[in-house]
Amino acid sequence: MSEYKIGVVGAGKMGEYHIGVLSEMRATDLIGIVDSDQERAKTISERYNVPCYGHYRDIISRVDLVVIAVPTSLHYTIGKEFLNAGVHTLLEKPCTDDLGQARELFYLAEKKNVTLHIGH
Repeated sequence: MSEYKIGVVGAGKMGEYHIGVLSEMRATDLIGIVDSDQERAKTISERYNVPCYGHYRDIISRVDLVVIAVPTSLHYTIGKEFLNAGVHTLLEKPCTDDLGQARELFYLAEKKNVTLHIGH
């Protein structure tokens, strides 16, 4: 069984849920978490024994898959960067605040041959 290198952007309630689940999965390597609240990131990092990073761009080249659990207003910008880098992406719901942006993300995922999934 191969390991997937996974990062989580956003360590709030939903982000921590994902971090907890991913930290227990054998076929994954949770390489890091990112949160704009450095104290929160450090607390979660220590709780799950996973590195934390100061900015989501710090993990883009290190992951095969990312979970994005940040406020919806940031989904498009952050999701687009990961998809452009060829990273499989799970966005927490809702996908975006704008239907056109959501369509663009799905088009980009198809173009880059990566999976874009919306959590629910």
